[in-house]
Amino acid sequence: MSHYFGLDEIKEKLMTISGLALSGEEFCKRYKMGSEDHHNTYNINDYTKLTKLIVSNNIIEVAVKVRCLVDDLKSQHISVDFGSKIKMHNSGRCADGESKEKNFRFICNKVIHAEKFNLDFIGKKSYHSDMVWWSGDITLAGKYDGKNWEFFFSVLDWSDQIMDFLKSAEEKINKSQLNSRDLQMHS
Repeated sequence: MSHYFGLDEIKEKLMTISGLALSGEEFCKRYKMGSEDHHNTYNINDYTKLTKLIVSNNIIEVAVKVRCLVDDLKSQHISVDFGSKIKMHNSGRCADGESKEKNFRFICNKVIHAEKFNLDFIGKKSYHSDMVWWSGDITLAGKYDGKNWEFFFSVLDWSDQIMDFLKSAEEKINKSQLNSRDLQMHS
């Protein structure tokens, strides 16, 4: 195996991403985001910038590690179960009302090669008009083979699929990592 992957660290990052996706509305309600009487601790600018920083950094790290991990397993002829497919919806210039289903590795590749990475923020009419929170959806865009691509997907679905993969393949991954030649030389 080319790298030693800390599976618990990948799981921790996935849990952080999922927690942010699920808690956005409650966080923004507590701190009265976007309203004139917003809480002094956080404002909407803090929330959007810090959320993008946390999500972007964690997602790129997970995408790179998981993509390398899957490729390493496949190179050793260890079967990889990609689980069920994740729905992607074309957006922006590529919007056509169609949705596609791809596996988590495909999305990892797109995360790694994206030229555009946007968190999709939403709000409610019953709240202050400036109060928005991250919906858990991410829009990616880029070019491949001279053609533009742009789609959005649920980070929760992506995280769930990766967690399922890690749990089902953990024994194989650990065995493969411990059988690394450099580690075998010193055990």
